[in-house]
Amino acid sequence: MMKYSPTMLAIMGAKQLFFDDLIIETVNEITRTFHRPVKVEAPVIGDAMPWEQVPYFSGGTHAVFADPEDGLLKCLYNDFRLDRDHWKRTGSLTVENHIMTVNYAQSEDGLAWERTGLGLRMEGGHDTNIVFGDGTVEDGAVWAFCPVLNPHETDPARRFRTLYFNWSKEGMRQHVAFSPDAIHWTRSDQRPSFGGQEGGGAGDVIVTHYKPATRQYVASVRHERMSDVHLNPGNPRGDGGYLAFEPHYPLDFAKVPKRMVWQIESGDFFNWSEPHLILAPQDGFDNLDDEFYGMCQHPTGDITLGFLNVFQKANNTMQVQLVYSRDGHAWHRLNRGQPFLSPGPAGSWDRCMVTVMSRPVVRGDELFIFHGGSKSHHDWWMSGPVEGLDAPEVHDMKQVGYGLGLAKLRLDGFVSLDTSPVREGIMVTRPFISDGEELIINADVAPGGYVQVEVVDGADHPVPGCARNECDAFTGDSVRHVVTWKGKKTIGKGQGVGAVHAGEFNHFRKLRFFMRKARLYSFQIDAPGEAERKAAFPGMGWRTEG
Repeated sequence: MMKYSPTMLAIMGAKQLFFDDLIIETVNEITRTFHRPVKVEAPVIGDAMPWEQVPYFSGGTHAVFADPEDGLLKCLYNDFRLDRDHWKRTGSLTVENHIMTVNYAQSEDGLAWERTGLGLRMEGGHDTNIVFGDGTVEDGAVWAFCPVLNPHETDPARRFRTLYFNWSKEGMRQHVAFSPDAIHWTRSDQRPSFGGQEGGGAGDVIVTHYKPATRQYVASVRHERMSDVHLNPGNPRGDGGYLAFEPHYPLDFAKVPKRMVWQIESGDFFNWSEPHLILAPQDGFDNLDDEFYGMCQHPTGDITLGFLNVFQKANNTMQVQLVYSRDGHAWHRLNRGQPFLSPGPAGSWDRCMVTVMSRPVVRGDELFIFHGGSKSHHDWWMSGPVEGLDAPEVHDMKQVGYGLGLAKLRLDGFVSLDTSPVREGIMVTRPFISDGEELIINADVAPGGYVQVEVVDGADHPVPGCARNECDAFTGDSVRHVVTWKGKKTIGKGQGVGAVHAGEFNHFRKLRFFMRKARLYSFQIDAPGEAERKAAFPGMGWRTEG
């Protein structure tokens, strides 16, 4: 159950989205609607280059990010050089048949991507786009290569860094690497530690983020012992499969070998905390075979949104659900676990799996959400020949295919408060504290509808000049509309905590929204002119936060 406190109502300039009821005091004739992004039909990165085997856009194997220095979108992804014949012949999954390299692509618009040679590695007479891993057994398989940009870094050679997973002759270990441009990488000689112990701990799906406010790194990971559970030896277990986990025992936490999401934190990128569990499938809520493959965290407003990749083990498919957190530790499910992004229909390029492993990027009034997709199942194509499975991708490698897709969503368009189709809807906020002076709303009004706002203080007295009958009704569609009252934009500053005597309420503000045929996605109390500045900013490049 979500725990709130009065301190959360000091919203200051943070954007308020309606994932929960924190800011809502009362509603009438209002419903909450969850929205899904619209996919671009074809993958933006699809077929393999001549030197690639399987461009592997799966969970933990690709990352898309914006580079503010050159204004480009960049993508790092794995090329999976699986040797199924070697695996079947030896009957063992080894580094010899499980090689992966890290390859590079870049784009100016997010739709057309370049995968040209970089002059770093030649293969078969081709100048390739390989930037990490040399494709040899000695170097092994490199994945979970998720770059992080630190805007506070003073060393240009360390603008980007990554905590990645490496399976080589040395074993399965995590390493750290640095880069000035996401192309030229140098592996650090220093090994990362987890909970004070070097090596291990973080598992093989790692999605790392940087929090500028605290200058701290946070990563969603797996635990290296997540499948190390004691099962009842008297129960049948089936053939299990080479890549399948052990049987699930509902309502018995000691016998849950499922994939789950843990979190680690670090101040220096080398010394990480012991992984602590933040999300696990819930018996009675999730399906019997649901597992949490990995999660990308995206800050928006004053919360963090999580794109949770849910693996449906029996069908060997993947979908994406939404979760959120207000403190970065306690996470909550959204929309009753319904999918935010689903595989495509039969015959589509992503009919079996979709995954979101990167933060959305802002382009104009939209969020670009890049996602992996596959027409083949998660692991049937890998271990199928060894297990003798009967599936199309087992018999024909041409049925194996991954790509990078793009889905678009209105800026802050995850959830909205919508009116009754025939009656006026009303939403009143709780009293909050903010030092902003302009009210910015993200709203969409149908013909014949409106949004009007009345500002009152903590005692429900209208703020002079900001009554409903003075509000200029909004009747359009905008992600950054500044509300006005007879042409006036400012609502006046609250006096702030400690600036008034006990019993006075003028440092609080409340908003009364009156809406008809309208959707309200968010609101924000910001400094004067910020809406205009932010509206102009997207033309200068990509942004990772709204």
